[in-house]
Amino acid sequence: MNNTCICLICNKPNNIYLDFLRTFTNYDIVVVIDDFSKKYYNDEYYQKEYPNFVFVQLDNVNCMENGFQMANLALNKMVSGWDKAIYFFSFYYKEYDHIWYIEDDIFLYDENVFKNIDDKYPDSDLLVKQIDQRDDEKWLWNAVINHLPEPHYNSLVCACRVSKKLLSCIYDYVKKYKQLIFIEMLFTSIAKANNLKCDCPHELVPVIYRYDWNVNNVNKLQLFHPIKDLNLQTEMREALQNEIVLKERIFYLKEHFIPPK
Repeated sequence: MNNTCICLICNKPNNIYLDFLRTFTNYDIVVVIDDFSKKYYNDEYYQKEYPNFVFVQLDNVNCMENGFQMANLALNKMVSGWDKAIYFFSFYYKEYDHIWYIEDDIFLYDENVFKNIDDKYPDSDLLVKQIDQRDDEKWLWNAVINHLPEPHYNSLVCACRVSKKLLSCIYDYVKKYKQLIFIEMLFTSIAKANNLKCDCPHELVPVIYRYDWNVNNVNKLQLFHPIKDLNLQTEMREALQNEIVLKERIFYLKEHFIPPK
């Protein structure tokens, strides 16, 4: 068992993204599925194709009864995949030191992106793109503060790394208030309130709310959001791979060039 896990949060699993994650060798993979139209966790196809993956489907009522609700009211539902993903690692799978939470519109070239970040920040309790502190009454998240301890912070968390320690603090909050709060405030505010270590790696800078990413403005060193077209994600990886091969070929030719006599 690895110390760090990758948790993909999705409505329904897509084979393109699962096949990409299947190339990972340094991380355990957990797929949290919000959809309940079928039982993915004991589906013969998924068991055969992805035997090392853990597929998770948690009942909405179970989550609500245990207070894991309201993490993503932007979806107009009490329980979302985020509630389930936080619940799963807070209550069931507590062995990992860190969990990378990612949505399926996050693009990265390969697992080395995660590994490079993990090597730089081995002890951080929270890794996010950036952390902003509430500065005025026009703060976008004022309506969903609830019992959140002050000062209040927010961050885009489509891709973020969370420690076991931070999840434990979040679980304490849930046990006290019987609910979560909007994820863009949840991780940063509770981490800060408990004096946990927070960092903002350069690799997460391209995690943006809206942006038109394409094969010409991505790279193999960072994570990018949003890229919802998974076929485009595949094209991007192929383009980056071809670029690497071309550079290696040019380097080889330079090193082995024999000038004409």
